[in-house]
Amino acid sequence: MFLHLPVALLLSCEIEEEKVDYGLLEKYIEDTANRYIEESNIKGISAGFIDYTNDYRFEEGYGNTDASTLFPMASVTKVVTSAAVIQLIQEGKLELDDKLSDRLPDFKLKKPCPDPNQISIRHIMTHSSGLSRDIMSMAQGYCPSETHEILDYLNNHRQIAPAGYRHHYSNPGFELLALVVENVSGQDYRSYMQENILEPQKMQNSFFGEGNEGIETGFYTMSSDAVHDEMPINYIAAGGLTSNVADMLNFTGMLLEAGVDDGNGVLKESSLEMMFSRQNADVLLDYDVNMGVSVFLEDMPEPFTGKLVYHGGGAIFTNTMLMIAPDYGIGTVVFCNTAGSYQIVMELARNIIFRALEIKTGTEYKPPQGYTPREESWPFEDQKQITGNYHTQSDIIRIKEDGDRIFAFTGGNRFPVKFFEDGFFSFREGFFLKAETVGQEKILFSLGERDIFPIGRHSEIYEYPVPESWEKAKGSYYVIDPCEKGSFVYYERLTVSIRNNQLYLGMLPEKIIRDIYG
Repeated sequence: MFLHLPVALLLSCEIEEEKVDYGLLEKYIEDTANRYIEESNIKGISAGFIDYTNDYRFEEGYGNTDASTLFPMASVTKVVTSAAVIQLIQEGKLELDDKLSDRLPDFKLKKPCPDPNQISIRHIMTHSSGLSRDIMSMAQGYCPSETHEILDYLNNHRQIAPAGYRHHYSNPGFELLALVVENVSGQDYRSYMQENILEPQKMQNSFFGEGNEGIETGFYTMSSDAVHDEMPINYIAAGGLTSNVADMLNFTGMLLEAGVDDGNGVLKESSLEMMFSRQNADVLLDYDVNMGVSVFLEDMPEPFTGKLVYHGGGAIFTNTMLMIAPDYGIGTVVFCNTAGSYQIVMELARNIIFRALEIKTGTEYKPPQGYTPREESWPFEDQKQITGNYHTQSDIIRIKEDGDRIFAFTGGNRFPVKFFEDGFFSFREGFFLKAETVGQEKILFSLGERDIFPIGRHSEIYEYPVPESWEKAKGSYYVIDPCEKGSFVYYERLTVSIRNNQLYLGMLPEKIIRDIYG
């Protein structure tokens, strides 16, 4: 005779028997966040962790944040939007392979282009639609008075590739998904999300806003303590959610429920399985990017099994990360209010997951084998040999002596340089560089998994007298644009400055100034 018990009851029994002590994980999160704050001049990090199967959660803020501090979620919003689309799919109102043109009859891309009628919901949610990554005036300052204006705007643009042909990240596609949600549900996007996603998950402090609404802490760079406003992100469905660690842990818990909840769940077990299964296997040029439904997938490193599921977000100053290991019922969210911190939130989220799995499974995690130099002390005269300006494909890395320390300056940020064996140095965790002379040139190399490869070359920056016209151009400029229909604002204020004999154009988000002259 077999006794059939409800799944929820079985789960509660397991919870009673398998309580895990995560005290060491909490200490690790605290120590690591504070180390980033001290060494990289990060101003604030908020982090949280949840083990759904053990009924455990931890949330805290470090620096000038706490667990209730609001952050723009940026592209982590896409995962929340996807929950609404998947909810409509599980209700039988949508199919993943429905053509976008069937759900949005007014969607017509500009000709000539690949056939837009072939773009499906799946293509949008796996970033294989062929739509552009961004339309700048939509991302930063586009002023639609109605959602249908998004269609009007996109219909004047072209695909960059046929649907299903290549992986190409697209923000505008998710604005089209918002219109699909509206057409299918009969509600406007914000109302649907509030009633069907945010409220059931008790995300009481979360909302789909505009600009810096409700955000009081300010945002920063690593190189100064000046307070900035975040650049407004007017992609609502792709990046417009404002939330905090406490609320996003509620959402993360829903992703780990697998259909077992207190009646407030949003997605069924089969829907979550679909979400966490690869959906872009047929994309010809996938660039080894494995996509679920609006989430990125990676195989867990040994000795663990299953998938690592995640999505990050980044604005001008804000970086966010949601990451889960659904096979183990654990997840984490990490947010930072300082520009240039995406790698930091990614690294911290991964390390939280792997440290938690070590504790939960009792199995030691050893990072994938590969050569990692050991840190060592260099004479200061040797340290100075790496100084100079290195031009790379994306930026200039300036390595300078400052007092008795060596620092790297890149992307507007300042990083202390650490030194390692075999001539390697680093200013970001896991990113090892070496400067070597090849022929008559000093070349900057980066350490890969198997070998080193060149990423830049040393270049002298010759100083010339600053032209008088540059001096006259210095100052602040307001962009005058009343945001009338058909008109777009990229930035509200521009600054022209001169540093190190170079002219800099600064594009600063501030309170929108309209009709300056009355």
